[in-house]
Amino acid sequence: MRIIAKLSVWCVCLFWFAQGYAQSTNTMQLGFSPPASTAVFIELTTNLLQVMPVTGTNFTNVTINATIAGTNTLIRFNDSGASPDPTAADGTYSGSIIPPKVLNKVSTNITVTYLITATDISDPDNGPSLFTTNVVFKYTVVARPENDNFTNAFKLPSGGGVVFQTNNYASLEAGEPQHAGVPTISNSVWWNYSSPFTTLVLLDTAGSSFAPVLVVYTNATFGTLQGVVLSTNDVVNNLKANTVFNAYAGVTYRIAISGYNTNGVGSIRLRVLPGGKPDTTPPVVTILTPANQVLVTTNVVTLSGTAKDALNDSGVSQVSVQVNNLAPLLASGSNNWTITLNLPPGTNVVRAFAKDIAGNISAPDSIVIRYLNPTNDYFATATPLAGFGGLVSTINGRATKEPGEPNHAGNDGGHSIWYSFHASVNGILTLETTTNTTFDTLLAAYTGDSLTNLSLIASNDDEATGLLGSLLAIPVVSGQNYYIAMDGYAGYTGNLEFTYSFTTTDRYFSLTVAPPQGGSVWPTNGLYLAGSQLALTATPQRDFAFVGWQGSVTSSANPLVLQLNANLNLAALFRVVTYSDTFESHDLSGLSWSTTPGAPWFVQSDSASAGQYAIRSGVIADGRQSSLQLITNTFAGMASFDYRISSEENWDLLEFYLNGTRLGRWSGEVAWTSFQYQVPAGTNVFEWRYSKDSNFAAGLDAAFIDNVYIPIIRTNPSAAAKLGYLTLPDGRHQIQVRGLQNQTYAVQASADLRTWSLIGTNASPDGTFVLMDGADGTNAARFYRAVSLP
Repeated sequence: MRIIAKLSVWCVCLFWFAQGYAQSTNTMQLGFSPPASTAVFIELTTNLLQVMPVTGTNFTNVTINATIAGTNTLIRFNDSGASPDPTAADGTYSGSIIPPKVLNKVSTNITVTYLITATDISDPDNGPSLFTTNVVFKYTVVARPENDNFTNAFKLPSGGGVVFQTNNYASLEAGEPQHAGVPTISNSVWWNYSSPFTTLVLLDTAGSSFAPVLVVYTNATFGTLQGVVLSTNDVVNNLKANTVFNAYAGVTYRIAISGYNTNGVGSIRLRVLPGGKPDTTPPVVTILTPANQVLVTTNVVTLSGTAKDALNDSGVSQVSVQVNNLAPLLASGSNNWTITLNLPPGTNVVRAFAKDIAGNISAPDSIVIRYLNPTNDYFATATPLAGFGGLVSTINGRATKEPGEPNHAGNDGGHSIWYSFHASVNGILTLETTTNTTFDTLLAAYTGDSLTNLSLIASNDDEATGLLGSLLAIPVVSGQNYYIAMDGYAGYTGNLEFTYSFTTTDRYFSLTVAPPQGGSVWPTNGLYLAGSQLALTATPQRDFAFVGWQGSVTSSANPLVLQLNANLNLAALFRVVTYSDTFESHDLSGLSWSTTPGAPWFVQSDSASAGQYAIRSGVIADGRQSSLQLITNTFAGMASFDYRISSEENWDLLEFYLNGTRLGRWSGEVAWTSFQYQVPAGTNVFEWRYSKDSNFAAGLDAAFIDNVYIPIIRTNPSAAAKLGYLTLPDGRHQIQVRGLQNQTYAVQASADLRTWSLIGTNASPDGTFVLMDGADGTNAARFYRAVSLP
């Protein structure tokens, strides 16, 4: 026990000089403390192993020997100043060792046993005694970077590029300069670079895991090195070490990268770019999906987009996405990225940011995503119940009760949702919550157009005693709107499922005509008595012609005479016959076009949708755009154009804007395609933009437009209206008027061209309308005219 106590005053400090590095991985035994880790990571060049026992006055005649497990080598230590000990009697014992080599950069573990003997003179009564102990350490021998030494510098490509390396376990050599004059410099690695011609060259360490010190030298030895340029950081641009220097043709430049101190170690990213500049330009990020202002009914939403850095800049490193003011999240991918978000209920502003390797952060691209579930929480947003019946599944957990909302079925509830039903004929509407509903439900039906003037029609809590479901069967009147509230008894919430069905008191069939593009259809959708005969008439809008019917019936007849003995679904097809501009005039004189000065759109004959000519985007440089614009008065209606694009996909874009709102975006290789859209009445701004990003091109690098149709208002009140005439199966005459937009016409009829009687007056936004003549069709002759009114 006395010996163990004495041993506790010993410590061993190991300095390993060999090929590789050694680090202790266990504690010393028998009271010895392990060597400090900072004493282990030093340069390994002389195969020297040193031990410093703290002996004080209690021990003399100290000897130290060591062995490496698995070998027969005995390592003898001395403190006499004889090789390999550098200084005599300084308390440091030195021995020479050759550790195992590190192969293929894979670390090697070794075990070293130290045998320490000394004469113990601490007990004068009993005299000197021999003290002996073994101390065992385990070390890991690791590889240095291959370009650690000046003479082993890596060769950089003359054309530049990006290289990756580490300075972990790198050393400072004897005679190595104090890089950038920093006294704490540590862990240096080396490269050589030579340019075949004189040019400015960028060296940039952006993307390195620490803040390196960067120095460029000339000459071939430590003693003759001449500094050319240095950088420890770029304070002005908030960048890591970078420099631009004038590289003369054929001169070899020695590039050293090191840590500012011993903590400055890690991965190195070195970018070499002749003619380059430090990356101070932020990247550009774009959210592609979902669309802005989208309404979703699930909290899990996936975003995707693109991010791009300018040519010869450092490149995009990451994309972050932020929801409202929450902490940003990292997206997967960089140039093409995606992320799945968990949205809170309500309106969410989602922003995407791109960061490049140099640390520049882009301006955000943002969209609004509205997450509402249910969406029919409010009376004003009641969900229509369509058709004659169906099954609806929903939840009411996030629903609320509005101020002024009545208690449904006599209970205060608290989580109501609303539905509406419009009756086109008399009948019975039946609603019933199913057994899949997980809570006690309330049902109530009302008429009225707001919460303040509701009239209760019927309500129900429990369909029968002991049942949680509710049931309503209410008579409905043709033309009336009904509102149905569903809630949970005592505020219960959960999954709600109900069925609804509508039965008529008479037998009816439905006629459903899809909203036509380019014309109108009469009569309109609705329920008609079984056996009714209808004459369905299609009236083309000005500049359009009727093509035919499709759906339940395929026909080109106009009018189309139908006997309603089943439900019918039809669509009327129209086509443009008079385009606003086809560019066959070989120029832009067809409409009041304007285009970008310096890069104008121009008419050409190399590619056209129809005919010989189409208009092509202007020739522009990277980062520029060419715009084609038209400002004109229109009536409300359909418009269209044909487009083609041949460009770099996702980056060089054709975009179409109506009144500043983008309606379409295309890129890549897209053959001639027609694009249709709705135009409001009034003065409208139409714009086509072809824009390029900051680099690269593909295809023809252009966009093309042809066959433009816009419902332009033509202001010529004296222009005569065009009339059409159809005799219906019941003998009535249908007069079709196609005149000027919003111009009022008086339609008159005569049997002799002398006496005229008024049939009716009308006007429409597009100038087309239909009037019925009640004549029985027995007249020998019948004449019609339309007179424009002031």
